[in-house]
Amino acid sequence: MEELGKYTIWIVISIIIGMMGGFINSLMGDEGFLRPYSFKDKDERSRYSFGSWREIILGGAAGMISGLIASTTNVPSIWTTILYSFLAGISGSTYLEKMVERNLNAVKQDYNKQLDIIEQTKLSFGGENDADANNQQK
Repeated sequence: MEELGKYTIWIVISIIIGMMGGFINSLMGDEGFLRPYSFKDKDERSRYSFGSWREIILGGAAGMISGLIASTTNVPSIWTTILYSFLAGISGSTYLEKMVERNLNAVKQDYNKQLDIIEQTKLSFGGENDADANNQQK
């Protein structure tokens, strides 16, 4: 039971330090700290943005994960947990955004390859030229 209490304190500390890192991450952005706000998108639907709280929440989550990883090392120390949590908090949303962007780019490239294959297949069977042949017959 004592081990569980020790890990609970480390997790709470990791979350708090990660949130502080997320706050610093939001301050390093172009806009600085943004409060939550509502807006209308191009289709006139109401949307809500968490503003800088998004980075703070993601920083806390990243700090918690890194704190758990740091606590399972051979010689865990509070300083290791603080350092990992803080660095993960600063880079938490940036890292996640990079991963999503990389995944999205891979999907786009795969989609474009599939379109190229379809176009090549269509051209090899004369698919697009059929419309021109019909126009010439008329």
